[in-house]
Amino acid sequence: MSIHAQLDIEFTSAIMQLDLIEQLVGIGWTFNDYDNRQTYLPVHDDDNYNWMSETLDQNTLFQIFQKKHKLKENIGIVMTWKDTQIGGEFIFFINDGMQISPSINRQLIANSSITDISWYLEKTIYLLHKKGISFLSSSYLEHL
Repeated sequence: MSIHAQLDIEFTSAIMQLDLIEQLVGIGWTFNDYDNRQTYLPVHDDDNYNWMSETLDQNTLFQIFQKKHKLKENIGIVMTWKDTQIGGEFIFFINDGMQISPSINRQLIANSSITDISWYLEKTIYLLHKKGISFLSSSYLEHL
């Protein structure tokens, strides 16, 4: 049976999508998916979530993100924490929100199939807050 989990985060003030992505990279998140490929939502995806996976350098990815931002499109990228290969799909919404779907080597509470959401909170909200980013709300949803 498939498990769906998502963490939704809303910020107290406007933060540009690109700035938020740069902040996440600065605290330890990478764009490396399996086999050092980058998986992202292409320009003109129109919220169809047709993820593309290829080998791209960080500058090329940021050029794609800039195009999507100018077109007022949501930005989606698979991110993993440092060299752990733990992560998931990150979607950065135009309206100052972010969604994380922890789908890559999802961290679990011991002896269960329940996501250890504190692991993801520590690696995102906690570290971003330490860098001065304020949050309005966060919510977590998991379908077992």
